[in-house]
Amino acid sequence: ERPLELCGYDFQVTGRASEGMPDALRAAGKRARVPAGALKTVLEAAERAAAYEGHDGWRGRAVKKTTKAFESVRDGLEGAAALDEEERVFWSRYLVSLAAFGQSLTDPPGAAAPLHETFNPRDRVGGETLVWLANERYAGRKLVVWLASMHAVRDHPKLPSPPGASYSKVVSAGHVLCEAIGDDAYVIAFTAAEGRAGLPWGRPWALDESQRGSFEARCVDAGLDNCFVPLRGLEKKHPRAKRMVARPLGYSAMQAQWPRHCDAFGFTRTMTPSRPLEGDGEKAADGPFELAAAIESQLGAIASA
Repeated sequence: ERPLELCGYDFQVTGRASEGMPDALRAAGKRARVPAGALKTVLEAAERAAAYEGHDGWRGRAVKKTTKAFESVRDGLEGAAALDEEERVFWSRYLVSLAAFGQSLTDPPGAAAPLHETFNPRDRVGGETLVWLANERYAGRKLVVWLASMHAVRDHPKLPSPPGASYSKVVSAGHVLCEAIGDDAYVIAFTAAEGRAGLPWGRPWALDESQRGSFEARCVDAGLDNCFVPLRGLEKKHPRAKRMVARPLGYSAMQAQWPRHCDAFGFTRTMTPSRPLEGDGEKAADGPFELAAAIESQLGAIASA
């Protein structure tokens, strides 16, 4: 009666479901009787995107032709009586994302390009998809969105820029969402005090020691290991409402009025890096993680302290 559904909002095609999208689009296009030539162009783009390859259609003079093919297929699917309303709006949104992703793969800005030129196009489409999911696809439902804090926090231009980059024109997916649905969006930024961080395909790195007086250092001083710290609705005189040093963005210490940028902090004292599973699903054979028991144990430890 209360299903948990999993879906994507980012225009990248990283999940297993993405592998079957070209075939599903081909079937929908044939049912909708969209122009065969335009459908072929779009399907080629979908297959190249699923393989993380650029598409010649987004280069030079071919861009206009490819854009027209996407519009033709999108119009055909949106007006197709053979598809139900849910299918029509889904494919419309998918094609917007696919076109943006194809362009990003084919002609990315150079290494010296400002951050907003590489960051904003992806986050704009992702933010618009989040707005669509919230207002249309899952209207009236609660959405839990998992994304890096850099893509979640609002109002980057009011944050101090880290070395080698500028936040002056950055607009995140979280900012797009918050502008559209206001206080119905609740942004939690995550940070840590010590340990190591890292992506599965990169080399982990050690976190610098927390700056004295920073949010992370205060959490350590308070004896906290994992905690949720609200920021929304604090009085102006409250210490957490004032300018404070914290490091939810890439573990770079920044002084800011954090309630302007997020509604809460999630704090983990000791960070551990993400890493790939060893072997072919070897660790998955250990059985499901008993989440309820782990939460009860954690709550018991907190209550006794």
